[in-house]
Amino acid sequence: MYTEELSQQLSVNDFVAPQTTGNTTTNSTGIDMQKFKRVMYQIIIGANSGQLDANLQSCFEANFASTVHNMTSTNIAITGSNCIVTIETTDIQVAQQNAGDRYLRLSIQTTNAGNTNFTAVGLAESSKHEPASANDLPANTLIERIVVN
Repeated sequence: MYTEELSQQLSVNDFVAPQTTGNTTTNSTGIDMQKFKRVMYQIIIGANSGQLDANLQSCFEANFASTVHNMTSTNIAITGSNCIVTIETTDIQVAQQNAGDRYLRLSIQTTNAGNTNFTAVGLAESSKHEPASANDLPANTLIERIVVN
C-alpha cells in the first residue's frame, strides 16, 4: 500500500515554456539540488526542421550569473520530430563533477537555421523534506494537480 501519492513524491520544479525557435539558446530557471536527490528533465519535441542540442548545467549561484559548468555525459543531439527525450542526474553527480555547485538547469540550443518546436519539464524526486510537491513551481505556472483515488 502506498502512503504517499506519486504527485507528492515528485516535484514539478522547473520548466521551459513551449516555443518554436531556430539558432537560439534557451535555459530553464534551475533546481536547488540541496532540496532533492534526483532530477529528470523531460524534453518534448514537436516539429523539428533543424537540430536540438541539450545538456545539464550547474552553478553555485541560483541565478547562474557566475561560472556555469556543463555536466559531462548529459549532452544530447536530436534531429527527429514528435519525440520525447529524458536526461537524469543526482545531487551526488552534481557535487562530484563541480564541487561547490548547488543549482542545476537545462540548457537547450536549436541549430542549423531550422525551427524547432519544444518544451521541457524538470521533475525532482527523493526530496530531503517531504512532501516533494511542497517545492513545486508557483501556482501561476503549475495550475493544477489532479489525483484519482
